[in-house]
Formats: sequence, C-alpha cells, structure tokens
Amino acid sequence: NPAAGGLVPDAIASLGDIKQLACANAQAFTALRATRQVVAWGNATYGAEVPGEIQSLTDVVSVVANSNAFAALRASGHIVAWPAKNAGGLVPDAIAGRDDFVQLAGSSGAFAALCKDGTVMAWGEAASGGDVTAITDQLVRVRAIYDNRHGFTAVTADANVVTWGNPLGGGDSSGAQDRLKGQVSYYASTGSS
Repeated sequence: NPAAGGLVPDAIASLGDIKQLACANAQAFTALRATRQVVAWGNATYGAEVPGEIQSLTDVVSVVANSNAFAALRASGHIVAWPAKNAGGLVPDAIAGRDDFVQLAGSSGAFAALCKDGTVMAWGEAASGGDVTAITDQLVRVRAIYDNRHGFTAVTADANVVTWGNPLGGGDSSGAQDRLKGQVSYYASTGSS
C-alpha cells in the first residue's frame, strides 16, 4: 500500500547516502542517512512528514517507533519526536529539556528513555507504559530498556527486572520475579559498524 509506506518516494530512493532503515510504525517508515539526518515516508498522519526542525538535524543516532509516532535520540543526548498529535509524538517539556539520554524504546502508544544516570523517563499513553510514576523508585541503576507492544522492561545493574505498561502484555512481572531476579542480563553495543 503506497499510502502506508509501501512505495519509497523517488526523492528518498534516489538518495545515495541511506545508512540504515531505522524503524517503522503502523503506516510509515524512517531511515537514517550518512549525514545523520532522518527521512521518512508513508502516511503523513503517522510521521511520514518529518518536521523541518527535525529534518535539519545532523546528529540523529537512532530512531524508534510506536504505532503512531517516532522518537529520535540525538548525539547531544536530547530527544525529539513527531507527529505531535499522535501518542508520544509530543515530548513533555521535562524530557525535551534534558540532554542526558542514551537509549530509547517504543511500545504501541508510548516511549521510554534511559538516562545516563540509570533512571528512566516515559511519556505517551499510560496504558502502554507512558507513565513510570508508580515505579520510579525501582528504575534506578538501569542498564538497558526493552519494549514490546504493551509496555517496557528495564534491566538494572544488580540484575533486577522492572516491567511496566499493560499488565496482560508483560507490564506486570510480579508473578515471575522469583525466576527473573539475577537471571537476566543485557547486551550492550556501541552501535558502530
């Protein structure tokens, strides 16, 4: 379906510096250029039209998606997202003003971001993991975050597993903590190729 990104526009297909297909959501795709700029195509409502202020950035290191929006991590440690009217596409001021993020993840309707100090912030639909208020005290010394459609998982330095989001989709791991504690590790990569 060309309207949902099934056809790469000529303007993007002709670019000779596409480094990687970054990610996709329900109806749009993104790619990173060698210039560390992001391009997108598909349905504009889902983020295929990258706002000018984001399109001009030359320090994008990664892009993640939820079902309806995209978020990008910049080399500066800042986060940007689009389109603003979709779940998670508007980064709250308390998050947008920070410059210490090192990893992003996206569920179906929310985003989570790992800070250099090992804490995690989230935004978007609470039912999809966009609210960490109830577990902020557990989200310390986090080394990595992961996502699924329904929520997020964080692995801490002392091998604790913290989950949040839709309880039926993995957002509540309380019944499995005895089997998870000390049994889960994470894989770290520099992301360079």
